[in-house]
Formats: sequence, C-alpha cells, structure tokens
Amino acid sequence: MGEFDWTEADSAYVNWEALPEGHPARVVRAFNDAAWSDPIPVNLLASMVTPEARADWGDFSSTAEFFRQGVGLGLNLRYVEGVRDVVYVKLIKDVDVATVVRSEDVAPLAYVTLVWRSELRGWRIHRIGEPAEPNTLPRTSPEEAPEY
Repeated sequence: MGEFDWTEADSAYVNWEALPEGHPARVVRAFNDAAWSDPIPVNLLASMVTPEARADWGDFSSTAEFFRQGVGLGLNLRYVEGVRDVVYVKLIKDVDVATVVRSEDVAPLAYVTLVWRSELRGWRIHRIGEPAEPNTLPRTSPEEAPEY
C-alpha cells in the first residue's frame, strides 16, 4: 500500500458527511447549490426562505451573484444563548464552494440567519449578512428546534 496524504479537503469531506440530514449547514449548502443553477430556480429558493422574508429576496439574482463569487461554509454553528430555534451559519470568502471548515478563526464574509419552522418541516433561511436578533425574527416553534 502507498502512502496517503490526508488533506484539509479530506477532513472537510468527513466533517460534512457526518452532519445529520436537515442540519442548518446542509440547508445553506442546498441553497448555495440551487443559486448556481441557470436559470435561477426561483420557486425552489423561495421554498427555502422564511415566508415573511420572501419579498425581500426578489428574483434571487443578487443571491446567485453573491454565491457565485465562491463561498465556503463554516460548520461551527453560532447560537444566541438560550435560543434553540435561531442559528447562524458562517460564510467564508474566496474558497471553493465545496469547502467546509470547522475553524472558528476564519473571518466571515457574512452569516446566514436560519429559523426553525416546524410547520414548514425544517430550517428556513431568513437573511444573509449580519446575524439577525432573535426578537426580530418570525419564530413559531422555539421549543421544537433540534439541537446540534
């Protein structure tokens, strides 16, 4: 057997595969992947955002442009203490879209704010940018959110 050099990409792949279905980072990755489609799948992307923020997203062309610059995901979720149904996923600039990292020392490009919506059967993206304060979000099922 030959030697195998383990890389950061290998670690990222293992970490990604270990995430459970429905994990917020998986939602963001699916959103990212859809944004790369041509034409932009407006209905699919609309189904992934909170209904209350749907109008803010427009035709998702700005979203597609943002993700097409090459954005990676941080796998360390950020929470507000005592709040289970709001989570933030770090986006990282200038990396391959497939890159996922656990490192907290990587500077964020932006955060994706997600809200748990049990009536919609999962996490929904509310916005991209600075983390939104929980009291400004459409929260309908705070006690039912899964913990990661």
